[in-house]
Formats: sequence, structure tokens, C-alpha cells
Amino acid sequence: MLDSRTVHWVLLGVIAGSAAAYVYANYRTHGARLDELRNTQNAAVSESTDAHADVTEQGMLELFARALAVSPDDPELLSRYATYLFEIGRYAESANSFARLMEITPEDATMRTAYATALYGSGRVGDAIEEYRRALETDPSQTLALHNLILAYLERPPNVAAAAAALERLATIDPSYEALPTLRSRLERARDGA
Repeated sequence: MLDSRTVHWVLLGVIAGSAAAYVYANYRTHGARLDELRNTQNAAVSESTDAHADVTEQGMLELFARALAVSPDDPELLSRYATYLFEIGRYAESANSFARLMEITPEDATMRTAYATALYGSGRVGDAIEEYRRALETDPSQTLALHNLILAYLERPPNVAAAAAALERLATIDPSYEALPTLRSRLERARDGA
């Protein structure tokens, strides 16, 4: 019989190898803005895409279900599960799992940013904007939340003024932020009505 410790170790090993493959596969199938959000949220996932290629999506979901049955309030397990759901394109389910995590760790700005990104992915842009703002209340220097907030503000209809203010804040916090030129270009296109 599997105990919770064994299940967690199995999940950690499987996730490390398979997550990057799922991120890459989903990256190629979704729109540009959602891709950029996924890339910024999952930048830490850079393991080999060859590891654990034989583990199916259904198998992963079953492993998570068993682990969550044993430890339903484990923040790390909930985070990994919500992130995995996001990676496989199950954004609404991911948002629900992140919402549960927010009940347990309400002051975690990184997890709130991930929650907001899952909301964005499920089409709930207004809710995503609110959660990005809440993440920034907790951690005003959260560059990922600012980056994604700018993208959310530029959705149709764009809120150019709010996007510009967020971009200025991001540039102040981190003047060498790698995506600043891309974000500035998007903002200019939105100003021009493109």
C-alpha cells in the first residue's frame, strides 16, 4: 500500500520529467498571449522532455487524485496539481485548484499570480486582473504579476492607461526586465488601435 510520503516522491519524480513535455506541447497549441503567460509562469520548468515519456496524462491525474485523497490540504501538492492542470490546458480546473490553495495560503503572492494566470487562461480576464492586483498588494515587487497584468489589460477592449501605468511600474522595479521591449511594443500597438 502506498503511503503519502511514497506518493509524494513518485509525483515529484514524474512531474519533473513530464511537466516540461506538457508545457512544450501546450505552448504550440494556444494563442500568443496565453503562451507568454504560460512561459512566464512556468519558467522554472526546464527539465528534459524525454524523462517519463511513458506516463500518460490520465496516469498523472490518477496519481494526483490518490495523493490528494491522502493529503487534501498539502499546499505543495495542491500547487503542483493546479500547475499540472494548467500545463495540460485544463484552465478552469486549474483555477479551481488554485482557489483552494488560496484558502490555505492567502498571502502567497506567487501562488496568487499563478491563480490569476489560470483564471486568465479560462477566459476570466476581469477576475485575473483582480487577482494580479491582490498579488501585488501582498508583494509590490512581483514582476511576474505585473507582466501578466499588463497582458491582461491589453485584452479587448484594452485599458491602455492601466497597462501603461503597470508597465511604468515594472520598468521602475526592474529596468533590465527582459520582456520590457516586447511589452512596450504591445502597448504601442494597442495605443495605435492595432
